[in-house]
Amino acid sequence: MPTTEVFVNRIIVVNNTGIPCYFREHSIHIENHINLQNLLKDSSEYAFNVALKCKDVFREINGRDFNVSDGSMSVEILGHVYPDKLAHNLANWIPAAAHLARYITDHTSIIDIGEPNHDDKRWVWDSLAPYLGSITELLG
Repeated sequence: MPTTEVFVNRIIVVNNTGIPCYFREHSIHIENHINLQNLLKDSSEYAFNVALKCKDVFREINGRDFNVSDGSMSVEILGHVYPDKLAHNLANWIPAAAHLARYITDHTSIIDIGEPNHDDKRWVWDSLAPYLGSITELLG
């Protein structure tokens, strides 16, 4: 008999800002929503708080810890929000680049964070995690 994976929708709150997310057995999905973008505009360091809050909710739902480091999650969040913002601005500044912007936003609108063996790009974010401090300093 096939199993049906459960999706649990939640709004996490970080610094009085609601961010839509959904949770599965081996992954966390964060909407690259205007609220998240505005939160990170205040400080890119809030990505760490978003990661921690998501991991707390994952633990509450699944009864176990999420097997992705805080730094890796934070870098992945930043690695989706800032390119998404750039793509939207690019389309406004250079209308001929709208197709490129659409390609980027198709890949950045939902931040899909999966555990090892459930995310084929986990290695990218894990490799960048040691540089989280430098990345947040660069982004402000």
